[in-house]
Amino acid sequence: MLEEARDKSNPLLERVGFLAITQSNLDEFFNVRVASLRKMVAVDYVTPDAAGLTPLQQLAGIAKDAHAMVDKQYSTWTRSLAPRLDELNIHLLTPDQLSPRQVEFCRDYFVQELYPVLTPMGVDPTRPFPFLANNSLNLAIRLQRLRIRITRLATTKTRRTAALRWFRFPTSFRACCACQMARTTSSCWKT
Repeated sequence: MLEEARDKSNPLLERVGFLAITQSNLDEFFNVRVASLRKMVAVDYVTPDAAGLTPLQQLAGIAKDAHAMVDKQYSTWTRSLAPRLDELNIHLLTPDQLSPRQVEFCRDYFVQELYPVLTPMGVDPTRPFPFLANNSLNLAIRLQRLRIRITRLATTKTRRTAALRWFRFPTSFRACCACQMARTTSSCWKT
């Protein structure tokens, strides 16, 4: 799939899709295979596999190959796909690139559409860390009291139907990551 994403003869948006698939496949591989190997290492299982590698040796090889693959993914994105999207006036923005009008739109969207379906779960030493499900989008949130200098941490899981990972602004091909949008609208979270 990564080679398909790098193949300039494929249509641009298909290449972007192929790149996304490579990351999804890598996530799944880590969730299943790497997790299994880590459990084997945790219980001191040292029997080699058919290739003669112990679980620890397999993890070392996977780490090396996965780092090389991720480097290739980022290179494909930053050197090839993102610049081509920019040429077609399709932009993925960070919060500091938003105009005041876009920030206001984010705030309104957050308050009306996202905030009602989010339930922050506090994170502190007096309670167990909240469960974070695999393949879910979770936000880490820093909560601050307006009058007191106390900062608390929380997490919240977004529902896939309520929040997309990327947010498209109306009447433009500019988009912002939903996580970044939540950061932009952080004033809505202050208590």
